[in-house]
Amino acid sequence: MKEKVGKMKDGNTQIYISLANKAKEENRAGDTIHFLQLALKGAEGEERLELLFALAMELEEAGDLFSALDVFGRIQREYPEEAGADYGMAMVHESLGEVKKAERYYLSALNKAPDYASAAFFLANLYDTCGRGELEEYYYHQVLKTDEDYMTYNNLGSFYEERGQYGKAKAYLEKSIALRGDYFLSHFNLGVVEKALGNREAAQRAYLKALDLNPGYENVYLNLSALYIEDFFYEKSEKILHLGIKNAPKAYNLYYNLSCSMLHLHREEEAFAMMQKALELSSDLAMFLKTDEDFIPYHEDERYQRLLEEAEK
Repeated sequence: MKEKVGKMKDGNTQIYISLANKAKEENRAGDTIHFLQLALKGAEGEERLELLFALAMELEEAGDLFSALDVFGRIQREYPEEAGADYGMAMVHESLGEVKKAERYYLSALNKAPDYASAAFFLANLYDTCGRGELEEYYYHQVLKTDEDYMTYNNLGSFYEERGQYGKAKAYLEKSIALRGDYFLSHFNLGVVEKALGNREAAQRAYLKALDLNPGYENVYLNLSALYIEDFFYEKSEKILHLGIKNAPKAYNLYYNLSCSMLHLHREEEAFAMMQKALELSSDLAMFLKTDEDFIPYHEDERYQRLLEEAEK
């Protein structure tokens, strides 16, 4: 009788796992969570550990962060050497804005598993948001000791670019691109670095590659237009900004820059119309408009004053 009951429990567990998988495929989060909870009742050992992780991640994805913390806590109690539980706790605490707790759990995960690349990567990201550059750099390099990761190379490239170490930044970004040529952000960051190095044609090529890979990324249009304006190619700037507005119609900075480009082309009415659109999307731009050198000659113009009045209402 005991053997029969045991087999029945195992059978039910597999049924519930199948139901959970089907619910997951159909994006029924509530049912997925329900069936995972039922499956856990008859699960043991490694299977139970896998189900606990699946449940915790499903709860996190559904936005039930405190329940996810509870499940990760169960994993910590039942499987105290499992570094993934600490990593999961860190991710949830970071989502809750609890930086100190997130840091503690990332470090705990790395203490249990020093080669845990994901924990090192997200800890480095955390230090980036906190402005702790020395630790950010250290943990990105810890990732690379165990994982040739294109995103880590990209992030290190960005890290060195922000600190003016352009040669080093370029080397890391090129490694990122060698590993994953279709990652648009590495091409974009390479464009920033090439421009800083004075390689304007290389910067343009990198920006255009990033644009080809991700037409909706507004910063590419902004940087390309700035590059063209600096070289007095106002028509090119206008063209690229119009393309940006087509692909990212809510990107108010594109309207703002297009307005400035049109002033250089002596198309004042169109310039003011574009600026009005920019201010409609973000009235905060008014404070930049007040000090923008392109608009200083128009401070007494009724059209300029009307724009500010509308924005400040």
